[in-house]
Amino acid sequence: MPDSIKTIIETLDAALDYEETGDLAKAATVITLCKRLLLRRPDSSGHAGSSVSFSSDQLRRMMEDARIYIGNANGASSGARFLGVYPRR
Repeated sequence: MPDSIKTIIETLDAALDYEETGDLAKAATVITLCKRLLLRRPDSSGHAGSSVSFSSDQLRRMMEDARIYIGNANGASSGARFLGVYPRR
């Protein structure tokens, strides 16, 4: 798995088409990389004139979407959704 923030972001970007490609491994990669970003990231970072910022809520939503996609692909029910809140697993 990638180690630098830049590599994590590049790999995440390449995996985000998991729904279009039907690739469950890419969906699992999205979950793993979002976890890594949540653990390693500052809210924003800069180096050599460039900067990047992350929304932890957005990363968590991406993880949840990928989990639901994997669950649905495996035939599991994702449960009821009420006002944008998914049941705990």
